[in-house]
Amino acid sequence: MATPTAALLSPAELATLGGAVTAVYFVTQGLRHAFGWNPRYVGLFSAIVLACYAPCHVSDYSLSAWVTVVPNAFIIYATASGVAAMSSAASRTRGRRQISENHGPEEMKYRTSFWSGWFY
Repeated sequence: MATPTAALLSPAELATLGGAVTAVYFVTQGLRHAFGWNPRYVGLFSAIVLACYAPCHVSDYSLSAWVTVVPNAFIIYATASGVAAMSSAASRTRGRRQISENHGPEEMKYRTSFWSGWFY
């Protein structure tokens, strides 16, 4: 039987591209939804932190490992912002359709959801 933490991201998974993108995406979405921030810089900062974590996790302190931190951070950031753009577009389309079906045209306003973009 799996433990409850088996479904969460592990430190080894955070060192992968998929784990880092997932962490950056949900941290920035959570901060935006909880505090009303549009944290472009928080997304970039957390991408840099996670890119720096990867060489430390595998104990590779060579120069080539640290040189790749910057491109990897921007790959993580670009991927997370792309996922946010796709989910934001789907959220906006679904939200407008739902509002227009349930209410009159005078009440058609954009509602901010958890999935709206943070990178604008």
